[in-house]
Amino acid sequence: MATVLLRPALPQDRAYLLSATRNTLVQNSAYCSGMHPAAMAVLLEPIFAVYSTVVAVADGDGDTILGFVTFRSPTEVAFVYVRERFRGHGIARGLLDYAGIKRGEIYCALMVTKLAGASFAKSAQLKGYRLLFRPYIPLEISAGVIVGAK
Repeated sequence: MATVLLRPALPQDRAYLLSATRNTLVQNSAYCSGMHPAAMAVLLEPIFAVYSTVVAVADGDGDTILGFVTFRSPTEVAFVYVRERFRGHGIARGLLDYAGIKRGEIYCALMVTKLAGASFAKSAQLKGYRLLFRPYIPLEISAGVIVGAK
């Protein structure tokens, strides 16, 4: 596999980031299965507006995103994604390291419940991450924008 470069997400990456997140959640989350695309947009837009996103790209091809992490702090991660054919090459680990995400308790605004037929939370726990699902986080972000609440 070619060298992987990490960089902050660019405005032109946004459509792919939203699409990959939406599709992964609809296919792999009991919480989002069958959710209408407009409802998904209401859920995702506040997160991508407030959180930081770092993308992994192949060296020499900065436009093809191999994976990304969307996070707000070292203990708050909205989403980690790696294209299926690039999984198992340490891309997610590199993204988490770059973002300063350490093993331990991680608050998650979005939650994949299964991936490749296995419990995602259990798989993450085996790697040292205890995922704590906080589905109200997007609502708190929206409330902060609308009424100035924290």
